Amino acid sequence: MKTRPTRSESALRMKEWRQHKGGLKAPESTVPPTLLEHWLEKWRQSMEERGTVTVTVVSQWGHGRKFVRWCQEKGVTDPAWISTGLVQAWLLDLDHRITRWGTPLSGSTIDGAVGCVRRFLTFLCECRAIPTNPLEERRRRRPPRRNLPVVLDEATVVIPKISSFLTLISGWITGVFVHGPHTAQTGRRPCSANRARLDPDSSR
Repeated sequence: MKTRPTRSESALRMKEWRQHKGGLKAPESTVPPTLLEHWLEKWRQSMEERGTVTVTVVSQWGHGRKFVRWCQEKGVTDPAWISTGLVQAWLLDLDHRITRWGTPLSGSTIDGAVGCVRRFLTFLCECRAIPTNPLEERRRRRPPRRNLPVVLDEATVVIPKISSFLTLISGWITGVFVHGPHTAQTGRRPCSANRARLDPDSSR
């Protein structure tokens, strides 16, 4: 399992990438964009024309691009070929996808990707590129409630015993210094009739 780089390592990699950005550039692709990529670009332009924040545009367009690339791997290059079965297969792939750190995608990451792709498919519906949105009824998933088992270890059993012992000692000390030794021995406070007999000085 790979280890997550620290902030200093990530900053160093970003600095090296920025220094290299102005140097060698990848050659431009001679393959014409597919129809699905064309609609993805139109969706990005429509968000910019509506005044959407740049960070939001980049994030949503990034999730949409990942979805388009996944569709191309399955041989889907036309929006008209997007079906409910294809979207269900994509959702299943998200549930089993593993990150580069060897962990599955979190629920918030999956919900974010599904929300962005839903907006992209809604845009395609508005432009009449597809008849319906397969993700229209898809809502944010709630994590399953986990009932944690109650495990009684030795510490859990000993703590009530210690508490009961301390309560007994506290009651005994209170009986000796407040109500007299008779209360500490019997656990009961003497009545007024026996108080004079137990304490002769009290009648004075």
